[in-house]
Amino acid sequence: MAKKKSQSKGLIIAFVVLIVLPSIAFIGWYGVTAGLQSSGSSMSAEEAMANEFKKAQEALRAKIVERANEEGFQVDSFDACDAIEDQYRLPSGYVFTDFTRRQLVGLKPTATEEQVRERCVIFAKVVARMQKLAHHDRYVFVCEGAEFKTDEAGKYRLIADENGKGVIEVKAGLRKLVPIRRHSHILIGTWQVYNLGDGCVVIGMSKSGTFSFSGSVSIDN
Repeated sequence: MAKKKSQSKGLIIAFVVLIVLPSIAFIGWYGVTAGLQSSGSSMSAEEAMANEFKKAQEALRAKIVERANEEGFQVDSFDACDAIEDQYRLPSGYVFTDFTRRQLVGLKPTATEEQVRERCVIFAKVVARMQKLAHHDRYVFVCEGAEFKTDEAGKYRLIADENGKGVIEVKAGLRKLVPIRRHSHILIGTWQVYNLGDGCVVIGMSKSGTFSFSGSVSIDN
């Protein structure tokens, strides 16, 4: 019985992927093409769809800028979160995907793009708050599966506590919890750590190579 159900489920998925999705795409392309022909536009369907996508992206960007002005955060901080892979050192052969990006900001792989944007707004607001305590050059999410370290050997590391109680400090292999109240931040040595309380922290550090202030974040492999 279970085998039959599995086969049926597989057939349904195959039908959706092979028949339904291509049909929807074709209908959308045909509708755009017909509309262009009736309006006398010289643009191809592909060009028109690319143009609409660009307009949508520009509208989203304008909305973020507007929110930044109204809610008191820097657009640059939002951008750093939105391109979080640029902040990470990824292992050799590691494949970065949209699913991975969601995990790096503390969301489930199934989270929507809107949820990712809201998470990055939260990050930008956290950075604005952290800068009132101390200014650092770089701020980055460190969630489950990621770690902050000061050298390649990993003699000193900071890892978000999965229970949201603070951060795990690792010195020469010895681990201890550094408690940080939810939605508050402290200085640990020369680094700043903000605890979101959901298994993620935000760490502030200086530019790579700056003596005693720098560090890197990576996937814990």
